[in-house]
Amino acid sequence: MDICTPGLRGTCVTLKARYVVLDLGTGDGRLIKLIKVNKPDIEEAVALDVSPTMLKSTRDHFANDSRIKIIEHDLSQPLPDFGYFDAVVSSFAIHHLKHERKRELKKSMTSSIQQEYFVI
Repeated sequence: MDICTPGLRGTCVTLKARYVVLDLGTGDGRLIKLIKVNKPDIEEAVALDVSPTMLKSTRDHFANDSRIKIIEHDLSQPLPDFGYFDAVVSSFAIHHLKHERKRELKKSMTSSIQQEYFVI
């Protein structure tokens, strides 16, 4: 299944049947919502954010969806070991980090995702 997000300059990705996603700096969960519109049978999404306001908003949006794991985490700190993901997505979060942390995060992301992956 292809997911195209016109709001993200026409970015398109293809999702396989079972899918596990990590959303870095999820905010209100907008990217997870976009994925779920096109892939309602997503296996799991892990949503990370440091803002209590954004985490509350995300919890409210996904209150009845046990497939969405919402976790408080500061991206300036190392990522917890969540296992493997099929995709890592982020919007408006990583650019706030210092350049060295961006490089560390990229290494961490690439070691946490499956062989066939994408990072948006």
